[in-house]
Amino acid sequence: SNLPCFTRAEYLGWLMSGYKNRIGIAGTHGKSTVTSMTGKIFADAGLDPTIMVGAQMRDMDSSYRIGERDYFIFEACEYTDSFLSFCPTTAVVTNIEYDHADYFKDMNQLEHSFESYMELADTTVAYIDDSNVRLALKDTGVKAVTFGIDSDDADFRAVNITYDCRGCAGFDIVHGGDTLCHIQLGVPGRHNVIDALAAFTSAYISGVGADEIAKSLLTFSGAKRRFEYKGTTPEGAAVYDDYSHHPSEIEAAIDAAKKLGKRIVCVFQPHTYSRTISLLDGFVSALGTADEAVLADIYAARETNPGGISSKIIADRLKNGRYIPNFEDIVSYIRKTCSENDLILVTGAGSITQVADMLVSAK
Repeated sequence: SNLPCFTRAEYLGWLMSGYKNRIGIAGTHGKSTVTSMTGKIFADAGLDPTIMVGAQMRDMDSSYRIGERDYFIFEACEYTDSFLSFCPTTAVVTNIEYDHADYFKDMNQLEHSFESYMELADTTVAYIDDSNVRLALKDTGVKAVTFGIDSDDADFRAVNITYDCRGCAGFDIVHGGDTLCHIQLGVPGRHNVIDALAAFTSAYISGVGADEIAKSLLTFSGAKRRFEYKGTTPEGAAVYDDYSHHPSEIEAAIDAAKKLGKRIVCVFQPHTYSRTISLLDGFVSALGTADEAVLADIYAARETNPGGISSKIIADRLKNGRYIPNFEDIVSYIRKTCSENDLILVTGAGSITQVADMLVSAK
């Protein structure tokens, strides 16, 4: 047959080309949450956006929304350079950190890909606190609108950050010396302050009012598997499910969990052998910030085991690490050792989400 064949990225790039404004959210971490936040802001403002996310949006109970042709808001993944098939008018970059070692041979290759992505757009919205993002902006010379917490030269800044008893942040947004509004989030952790800043900046420069954005963010309930509260074990331990599969993501999730004032037990399933090998020290460091870490076997995904790597290697390097390869045995261990003073954080991009479900449905 003579049927033309396209990759998903090529098809999505063609599909979005018919939309007037195309906002693509890229970055090693936070893409799904920022895309979900941004999409909700535009929808709540009555702009009827089309949205494509790599996770389920809890507010819309879907990973996509079909709207009018003015705004196409989408998650732009760097894996295999798929985001270079897209045509954003606004390129959002949340951060740049080394990942996907099975495709990107080194940081230089990854950095170059993000630079190429930025160059596709008319405007780049960038997290300037990230040194790799700052470097990429300098190398490309693209026109950028920046956001951050620590950087005095950021165009949009979050200041006066406080956290409530749920670990959810409240903060003011400052732009050009003026306080635009106060934001109160309903999702916990410092990382969500950064995600909200990215969404705010993208919406504000598109013409959405600051107060409208603040009102929308107040009711944002998160993307599924992004620090998602699942319930409690029969013994009373709180269970949260999170997609974290990179050391920085795991550390951010543990930090968010700590704000709830309980003992943190992190259950982690590494995702792919190549990532586990290339980021091994990072995983040890990140999991070491929990009170206890339980390691399941590595989720192979698209790879075959090269040998010489195992979750046990991580567990053995941790002071409070424990290697339990089997899901049923993990559930049994958690139920025996954890009660209402404990928070169970189930992390990983593979099948480990089953453990969260097993824990809250246990009899």
